[in-house]
Amino acid sequence: VLNVSSIVKYPSSTQQLNYGQAPNLGWGGLYLAKKLEGSKITGTSVDQVSKIPRNIVRDLVKTHVSAILRIFPALTSILFVTSNRPVLIFSLELLTQLLDNPDNASLFLRIPDYVLHQIVELLWVPRLGPDSVEYLDPTVNMVSRLTMLKLLSGYDATVDFELRDRAMELLVKLTDLNDDLKKRVGQRNGSFSPNMHLYHALIPSLSTRIGRGDTPQFAAKLLANLASIPENKHGILYVQEMVIVIASSD
Repeated sequence: VLNVSSIVKYPSSTQQLNYGQAPNLGWGGLYLAKKLEGSKITGTSVDQVSKIPRNIVRDLVKTHVSAILRIFPALTSILFVTSNRPVLIFSLELLTQLLDNPDNASLFLRIPDYVLHQIVELLWVPRLGPDSVEYLDPTVNMVSRLTMLKLLSGYDATVDFELRDRAMELLVKLTDLNDDLKKRVGQRNGSFSPNMHLYHALIPSLSTRIGRGDTPQFAAKLLANLASIPENKHGILYVQEMVIVIASSD
């Protein structure tokens, strides 16, 4: 837990400036190195930082680092508890707020693939009541009668739109971070095949009138993020005709 250097990705300039052991001590060590570099004390140089024992810096920051890192496993575990809807909604909102802080970006860059998959699954949580729908992937179920026309008419009426809206906003902000997350979200379970479960939720969301008013904008933004890298080409080719039809209909 306290191995901060394996979690936080440091700028390449850190190594170029030769801060000795400072990069291995986390942001606290980097801050200390810069302070010493700017010091006017006689005999102080960047090389002095390499002589600072690691245990000194770790004793200063270990409580703070432990508190930060422990909250993410707990929050991601809650995403799988779909039986408690209010807690699930609050968890999505908290993750979104944490992601709004640029200081947390390095942690979200290492979000596991199974968590990304579960966030996509939250786009399909059925509403409470008898009108729930079971999703059938037409690329897997060869005898599926799920057509795009049927999907467009039934998705809004059957999914929990509050979970969908919050999950989609979180996916947009995650894919804004870097190209690797765009690829991991757009592909299925680390494979090269498109994440059809995601694309089938985005198409009806582009023209939805149920839920938050900015949901169509989030759906369009997420599609734009996915389309910005070549690894998602096949998924975008699959939905481009449907996107054009929706865009020209309003």
